[in-house]
Amino acid sequence: MVRKVCSSRPQRLEAQLSFAFRMRGGRRRSAGRPKRSAETVPHSTRPEHSRHHPVHVTLRVVADAPNVRSDRVFREVRRVFERTRESRGFRLTNYSVQSNHIHLIVEAANQDALSRGMRSIGIRLARRINQASQRRGRLIAERYHARPLRTPTEVRNALIYVLRNSHHHERARGHYLPPWHFDPCSSALEFDGFKLHPQIPDPNFVASTSTVEPRLSYLLRGGWKRRGLIELTEAPA
Repeated sequence: MVRKVCSSRPQRLEAQLSFAFRMRGGRRRSAGRPKRSAETVPHSTRPEHSRHHPVHVTLRVVADAPNVRSDRVFREVRRVFERTRESRGFRLTNYSVQSNHIHLIVEAANQDALSRGMRSIGIRLARRINQASQRRGRLIAERYHARPLRTPTEVRNALIYVLRNSHHHERARGHYLPPWHFDPCSSALEFDGFKLHPQIPDPNFVASTSTVEPRLSYLLRGGWKRRGLIELTEAPA
């Protein structure tokens, strides 16, 4: 026989606990889909680099950095290039410095040499430019963007883009530079692949001081010339 136990006391009702859940959406601060980082280069593993393929590298500087093309700052940039143009399997062969970014064409023995060389350039640029402009803090806005150049056409197009980059930016502002203009903030004056024009003096001459290294890879040394020398009328699209 089961004995039933009853109590004469009134039972107390337990209050249900409430929990505040963090939710996205709705009209309130920080609501909605999380914003993406301002960086444009994903932090994914870079593909293995081949020493036969030059690389077009782009470095962007932070918004509060000084104009990299100003005389005082570019003088320091040039010194960095002179000192790091060749370092343990890394070679700087072409460059163009714009107000808030820098284009480089480099060669590297392997992925390790490419990473070391770019790290060295980034650290030295930050140190020298910060010192020249009396600022502190980060200079390079994000990890460098690297594009391997695997064919003669890709190399030729990259050379036009880098060496004639000032024409591209001035045209975007509504200004048109004459074809014989060579950007003083680039290695165009050290480049020997421009085609002669009957109305324009010989553009192929060696500058008084060198900031780049001779090319070693077949594609940069002469393979790209299979697609024709660069006309002075050519500029990036």
